[in-house]
This record gives sequence, structure tokens and C-alpha cells, in this order.
Amino acid sequence: MRSLSLPLFILILVYLTGCWNRVEINDLAIESMLGVDLADRRQIRIIAQIVNPPLLTDSSPGDPRDRETGQAYFVLTQEGSNPSECSSKLQEKLSRQFIVAHRRVVIIGDKLARSGIQNVLDHLSRDPGTRLDTFILVADHMEASRLLSTPDYLEKMPSEAVREIEHSNTGLAIDMKDFLLMCATEGTAPVAATIRATRKGFELSGTAVFRDYKLIGYLNDEQTRALMWLRDEMKKGVVTIDSPGTNKKISVNILRSKTKLKPSIQNGHVHMDVYILTEGNISENNSNLNLFNPKNIEKIEQQTADQIRACIGQTIGFAQKQLQADIFKFGQIVYKKLPNEWETLRYRWGEEFPKTEVTLHIKVNIRQIGMLGQGLELKEEEIQK
Repeated sequence: MRSLSLPLFILILVYLTGCWNRVEINDLAIESMLGVDLADRRQIRIIAQIVNPPLLTDSSPGDPRDRETGQAYFVLTQEGSNPSECSSKLQEKLSRQFIVAHRRVVIIGDKLARSGIQNVLDHLSRDPGTRLDTFILVADHMEASRLLSTPDYLEKMPSEAVREIEHSNTGLAIDMKDFLLMCATEGTAPVAATIRATRKGFELSGTAVFRDYKLIGYLNDEQTRALMWLRDEMKKGVVTIDSPGTNKKISVNILRSKTKLKPSIQNGHVHMDVYILTEGNISENNSNLNLFNPKNIEKIEQQTADQIRACIGQTIGFAQKQLQADIFKFGQIVYKKLPNEWETLRYRWGEEFPKTEVTLHIKVNIRQIGMLGQGLELKEEEIQK
């Protein structure tokens, strides 16, 4: 028994050695947002926004530049032949270990996006520290460095401001997982939200469209809304229409929306039936319509559906004629619903997509009209019954 006690004691000591590879938090340089730009001589420039922990706990709001305590972050820039080299050289500028596990946002500069981002994606996807829920955006006609040096007036960390904007469901929200899947999927052109700097912080401005890892064009805000409807990603928004028979405005607040795509083959080409059911509330009525009248509600529903149809139709035409890129995932729907036909279409989908005919079936249901049927300022004789 005694002969076994010593080996057992040694074995226990092995498991009581503690965290031999631990790294204390005060030895870390935590990156919260990454920007990537195209530098001179085809070099890559990375811009890292790094947390300044002692100042992150400051409770005073407003522009970090105006606070006596200073910024809650600082920005470092490094150029190199590829992102890996830049990251290695960046570590040489830091007294702490550089980690990216808390990175929330990656912003790609316009010039780099146009020249190609395959090497950037390769670096990000190979790094085990990269989180797949990191949002990826494109700087709208500007360099990413400008955005990373822009403070936000509500959030101490600009990365947190961009992340919360993406979480607000008011625009396209694409993370690393979504973007990498689109790049690897046949019949789909990758897209990412675009962002720009404002005097007070940031705002989403539309959508960037890629082909073969290169930026080929942009969608504006209205086209982005149409894209979200077709991809069944519309969660909230406002549609403003002209009041039936007048030029007064009525706004419908979108509560929920559901989109279904049904492909078929007609006359040797793909035909896509799009069924959209949208529900909303009247959020503003500047007209003289009496909204207590069900017939007036039906008119508003029809006119809202017509406006959505026009917006989506214009966006489909733009994608087919100008971009010639399937940003709506039509190819994936054909692959899932018509697998036999897809086997022949997959090799010429780039030619087939612009020929795809789309029929829109849009239904809008108004659930509530608010507290009033008509404006309080209207006299009885001015109300259109």
C-alpha cells in the first residue's frame, strides 16, 4: 500500500499545477473593430480599434474626444503585403498580447473591396480567434480608416455603436458566417451592408454587391429594403404612400413580413413566383381619409402593396440588367425545389438569372390605425368618408 502512495501523490500533483498557460486580462490588448484598406503599391493596411480598459468604465456620455479622461479606445495602423503580416507587425507595437476574440465588426474599404477581398477572408476564416458572428460591412465610397477614427456620441466604443445599429433590424445585417456561406454557395452573389460616417456617428446606407470576391456595385436604401423583402429578412420599416386621390401622405409601420419563393420552368426558362404577406399599422395619416371606414383601409392596403411591388420590381431589374448578379438567392431556391433542373442550370446560371421572369403576389394587411380615425385638425365637412 505504501508503495502505491508515492506514485499516486505525484499523479495528483500533476492535476494540481494550475493554469500553466493563463494570460491575465491586464496583459491583453483587446481589439473591438477591424478596418482593412488598400494601401499604396498594392499593400494592405489594417486599422485596429483597441479597447482602453481604464477609460471604458467612465460613465460620462458624449463624444470621447471631449471628455477630460480621454478616449475609451485607441487606433493603430499597420501596412504589409497581407493581413497576416500586418497583424504580426502590429503586435510589435503593443506591450500586451493582441487578441481578436472580442472583435465585433470588420469594415472593408471601398478601394480594397473593388480590388478583391479573397486574401482578407482567407486570413479571417483561418484565425481561430475570429468569431463567426462578427459583422462585416463595406465603407460606402470611402476608406475604412475614416470610420474607425469616427467617435459616436452615444456609445463609448464606436464598435458597439455599429454593432447595435446592425442589431436594430432596420437594414441588412450580414455576419462572417453569412458572408462566407454566400461566397461558397452556387447561385448566390455575396452582399454586405454599407456604412458611412456622419457628424454624430454612423449610419447604414445600403448594400454592397460582390462577384468573385470583388465589389461590383451598390444598392441604395430603397433597393436594400426590396432585397430584404425578397430574401425574407424584412423585420421592420415604414412605407409612406400618397393618400388615394390626393397628394397627402400616409405611413404604414411594418410589423412583420413573410416571403415565399416558388420556382418553375416555363418556355425553357426559370419563372419565379414571389408571395409576400406583410402586416402593419398606420403610424401617420396626413390625409382627410376616415380610417374607420373599412373601404378606405382596403385602398391603403392596395396602394401600399403597389408601392412595395414597384420598389421590388425596380430592384430586380437593376440586379438583372446592371449588376447581373443573383443577390436574391433565386439559384438556391431552384436548387432546393427543382434539383434535377438545377443540374443543367448551375453551369450557366450567370446567363440564366437575367432571363428569369418574376411574378410578384403582394398582400398587405393593416392591423391597427392608431388612436384616431382622422386628423384632429380636420373639420367635419373636410373628412372624406
